Amino acid sequence: MRLNPSTQRIFWIGSGVFALLCAVSCQSRTSPTSTNTEPATIPWRSPDVTSNLNIPERETFVLGGGQSHTYIVAIENKGTSSVRVSRGSAGKPTEIVALAPGDAASATFGVGEAALLENLGSSANASLRVRIWGGDASTLGMRYEPNNQ
Repeated sequence: MRLNPSTQRIFWIGSGVFALLCAVSCQSRTSPTSTNTEPATIPWRSPDVTSNLNIPERETFVLGGGQSHTYIVAIENKGTSSVRVSRGSAGKPTEIVALAPGDAASATFGVGEAALLENLGSSANASLRVRIWGGDASTLGMRYEPNNQ
C-alpha cells in the first residue's frame, strides 16, 4: 500500500495508539457530478454490507446508481489483478484510483452515483473485500458489465 504522510491519521484510545491509514479517499458532498476530493470518513460501526467479491477478467462490477442516498465504499484488493475504481453518473465515468494487488481505498458516492470496479486483468479474476456503509444498502443495484476498452 502506498501511503502519503498527509493522509495518515493517528487516534489515541486509552493507553494504545491506533493508526487509520487511508491510501486514497475521495468524497462528493455537493452533487453527483462533483469532483471534490475531500477525505471520506469511514464509520467506526460495522459496515451495512461486507462482501468478498470476485470480478471476472475484462468485466466491471457496477454498485449503485439511481439510489436516493449517499454511501461509503471501502475496497481492498486481495487478488492478483489490478482494479480501477471509478465514479459513474450521467456522462463519462471519473477514475478515482487504480488498486494494485494489496492496495486499499475508500470513497463516498453521492445520490445517483455508481461505484464502478473494473478488473484490469486479462486472464485472472479480481478478488476484492468490499465494505459498504450508508442508507439502505438493499436499494443499491449490483451487476456485471463488459469492460469498455
